[in-house]
Amino acid sequence: MPKRSVDSERAYRRLLGWYPREWRRLHGEVWLGSALDEADRLGRTRPNGKERLAAVSHGLGMRLNGGSALRCIMLALAVAVPTLALTIWGAPLGGGGSVAVLLSSGVAPALASLGAVGLWREHGHCPPPRALAIAGLAVVGCAMLSCAVLAWSIGFDAADDGLPQPPFADGLLWFVAAAWALGAAALALGISGLIRRGGMRPAAAGAIALLAGTLLAPVLGATIAVPGSSIGAYVGLGVVGVMLERRSVRAANAVERPSVPEDAPLHVPQARPFETSSAVLLRTPRALALFAALLGLGGASFALTGSQWPGAAMDGTEAMRRGMALSLLTAPILMAALGLLLDRRGTVRGMRLWGPLMLFALAVTVVAADYLLRSAEDSADALGVVLGAVLAGAAVAWWVDVRLGGTPRSRLLLGALITLGAAAAGGALILLLLAFALPLLAVAVAIWAPRLAGGRTPIALAGGLVDA
Repeated sequence: MPKRSVDSERAYRRLLGWYPREWRRLHGEVWLGSALDEADRLGRTRPNGKERLAAVSHGLGMRLNGGSALRCIMLALAVAVPTLALTIWGAPLGGGGSVAVLLSSGVAPALASLGAVGLWREHGHCPPPRALAIAGLAVVGCAMLSCAVLAWSIGFDAADDGLPQPPFADGLLWFVAAAWALGAAALALGISGLIRRGGMRPAAAGAIALLAGTLLAPVLGATIAVPGSSIGAYVGLGVVGVMLERRSVRAANAVERPSVPEDAPLHVPQARPFETSSAVLLRTPRALALFAALLGLGGASFALTGSQWPGAAMDGTEAMRRGMALSLLTAPILMAALGLLLDRRGTVRGMRLWGPLMLFALAVTVVAADYLLRSAEDSADALGVVLGAVLAGAAVAWWVDVRLGGTPRSRLLLGALITLGAAAAGGALILLLLAFALPLLAVAVAIWAPRLAGGRTPIALAGGLVDA
């Protein structure tokens, strides 16, 4: 082979290395042959600048796919959860907490942004070069946001100590403006492509996307800046990522279903013996829900007004504690009613249904007992509060894991991070707020029991009972 051809192939093959491995395996030789033919036609032995830019932008953009997106989201959770946990439990990371600020408001959001862009591109909303541009703007924007949070923290500490503002703190507004502008530009690039797919003119689509990005950027920035809400956002992205992963696995393993002959006998499923009427089916869970609602409303009422009840020898704080504990202790009754209704639906049964419900009921019960038995000064640091938060996070992770599918590794990792995130973000404090939400939820379960049960009523057909 002539030396020129060997050099050309080597140069273009190096350029091919920017693309993902799977794409190179499927399309690499075709791309390389086309590129070499074009180079021979134009008399070149090396890629020019335009070809290099196209290969880099397309290759790196294509690496922002569903798999890399899910890994970035998991890494964001893996960074954010321990950082928040160490900060909450009295172990701020070095430099007076500056490392924690950089990790929670810089590194973790940047990783989550890469994951979000990867999911956006995987769903077909933008081409690879645009995805790469969005990712670059988002990462730099997260860096500016981290600097803004750090500048505010340093300035606040200096003012609290009566010291003059350090030079870095004086740049707070500039950091905020830069983060806002970069975030708005990244959002506008992502939204404009989606709008243009609907047939809108580029100028109008760009103007609308820029306005939307400008309005959404500070909202997302505030969400990222608050560690608890950012962890919730990362968990949401992780759920979406696992769902897309499940869709990809199903598409790869799809097989043609065998056709059913027209003369095949019709199989009529028989209802279970106790399924004689919808009223019988719904009576027990509805009664349980109503009972839980009455107890919960009584507990919530006592929490707010118990100190004023005749014969109540307690102050408002003690009445609040006892009333909230009573309301929380209705969780097992409500979970039993909800489980019976969802079991009627039949999509998920057994421990896959009852396991998360029982674990959540146990979590709420543990927090209620701890809140009732300990004094107000000790409850925030009590072991029972932490245990309840961990159990609640595990229940949510179990519930999500059963319904998401995806690869076992992704489901296990996401479940573990949800569990740790619930504990780190003070999940037990959120559980305490359920004292006022559980009665309303119980009323809703009692009202919408037929819909929760799947809205199916047994009817007589072909000599047997089937579900309509």
